[in-house]
Amino acid sequence: MEPRHHSHRPPPYLPELQAQWHERLQQLRTEDGIAEKALKSLKQAADEGTASSEQIEQAQINRHQIAQAYNDFLDTDRHYTRQGNDAARALERPHLSMLERHQLETTRDQAWATAGEFQLFKSSQQLRPVHLAPVHTDTLVHTQGQATQLNTHTPKGQALQWLQRAGDALDNAYDFVVNRFIGTPSREQNEKACAMALNGVAGIVSGRLAPHMGGRAGRQLGDGAWGAAIDAANPGATTCARLYSDASTFSHPAQESTQAYAPPDHLAPEVREQWALAQRQLAPALREHGHAQPQIDRVCAAAVCHGQRHARLGSPEDYLLSNDGQRVGVVYGSAGVRDFDVAQAQGHSPEQQLQQAHAAVHERHREQTQVAEHPAPTRGALVLG
Repeated sequence: MEPRHHSHRPPPYLPELQAQWHERLQQLRTEDGIAEKALKSLKQAADEGTASSEQIEQAQINRHQIAQAYNDFLDTDRHYTRQGNDAARALERPHLSMLERHQLETTRDQAWATAGEFQLFKSSQQLRPVHLAPVHTDTLVHTQGQATQLNTHTPKGQALQWLQRAGDALDNAYDFVVNRFIGTPSREQNEKACAMALNGVAGIVSGRLAPHMGGRAGRQLGDGAWGAAIDAANPGATTCARLYSDASTFSHPAQESTQAYAPPDHLAPEVREQWALAQRQLAPALREHGHAQPQIDRVCAAAVCHGQRHARLGSPEDYLLSNDGQRVGVVYGSAGVRDFDVAQAQGHSPEQQLQQAHAAVHERHREQTQVAEHPAPTRGALVLG
């Protein structure tokens, strides 16, 4: 739905919004100037042999986060346009009271007018989106504005990919047991299904991955259960016997699957608090749309991760599920709402997403410390205007 401006009057709160836009733009320029200076210093230090490639990679990732925050800021007009379109669609509902119609018309007109004002602001400042090249590490590929992916062009990334597939295979085998056996699966049934899945994955790893890495199969995949499993004549049985050695631990898996994931204590307090808020606000609505607890956990973790990655917009205040259950909106106070797709959130585990949120909090604290130590604004080359 294209905005149809029924009123050309600017919204009454426009001066305050314009002041916020200018302040936010200056803040982004300052942060980028600091990040650019830090990256340049690290590259010079690397040439002298006093800085590592990991430090440079992290500095490049920091600039990615600033660039994405800048691009999110440039999408402010889209948020207001969407808000106006939602109000316009709501006006098409029958049996609206005069008060409801007046409120919706006011919301529609002011949202569309604000979107137009922000477009003028962008044009006057000559602001354009920024896109940086992906950052490749030994195990991951960090692409601006997208989920972090495994770097499958390196041995370490290949190893992690196979381990990830092994975990997916084990999850599928467990679901098969739960769906096919009558009643609660026993420890023996769980162990048998686990062994069948793991034997197949271990064979793939031993046959395809190890020859490219060198050394005996499994040596570079880590110590512990995985190393023993791939070396054993029956790797699935070896590892799964350890996983299910305590019958009491897995005596009621069906009941455990209804309990929400418990984040570890080492995560930042902001992450744990937002996790609890997301569970309170999203879990009931997601259940109504047929999601099981593991799926709910992944969506809630994605919401927390989204909130911390975009925390420069403000602290997340609420998490909302769309009426069709397909999108989650994260409310950032005066900065409005940013949303993401529920289906895409199923692609990553709660552990992965909450760890990313924890890393974003840690990096934000570090940047705030740098800003406090270097208050003078520096115009960087990244953010134009």
